[in-house]
Amino acid sequence: MQLDFVYVLVYATLFIITAQAVTINIPLLEDNTADDNERTINEDLTENWQAENLRVFTLSMTGYATASNNFQSAFGSDTIRTNQILEAEETSVIFAYNGNWEIRPHGLKERYIAAPTSSIAGDKTLTVTIVVSTSGEPKSIVFKDGPTPITFDELDLSNGIPDYLRPDTWNMLRVTARGCDDEDSPSIISSFKPYGATVIIR
Repeated sequence: MQLDFVYVLVYATLFIITAQAVTINIPLLEDNTADDNERTINEDLTENWQAENLRVFTLSMTGYATASNNFQSAFGSDTIRTNQILEAEETSVIFAYNGNWEIRPHGLKERYIAAPTSSIAGDKTLTVTIVVSTSGEPKSIVFKDGPTPITFDELDLSNGIPDYLRPDTWNMLRVTARGCDDEDSPSIISSFKPYGATVIIR
């Protein structure tokens, strides 16, 4: 069976200078199983996150959602093992589809859940927009399922946005897909603007 691939295009935009795109092809993990069909990729965001005046972080995560597949984007900082891999203990937050949309702080069992606006299998998109202050502190956050604003059960933001949702503390992105056929591979677009960087994984 032909191996599936995850395609990564990294666009670094600094003021009016656009860096050349870098393309990386990552095959299925060697230890994947027919039942799990897992693939993952780690992307170092350090250089792309260095521009000044980065104020608006956006994540757009689209995948063909069914009852048997899941996909996720994990953000964090490679500061413990410094091996260019975002390990579980280095993860700040995971945004995932697993039958519902999920937010998992620090990748732990604690999770906040939001149901998609449609229960029918098909393409679904989660968009997360975080506006930060000049010091990097999150000022506002909006979640959308497609064009529709959604809220995550029990995620209390009344006392401020927690530090695990602070984009300027992240320097690694890890994307994992399980149970997705090649044609169902998720598309992940993450940006930190203005004059920031865009990471596209599809």
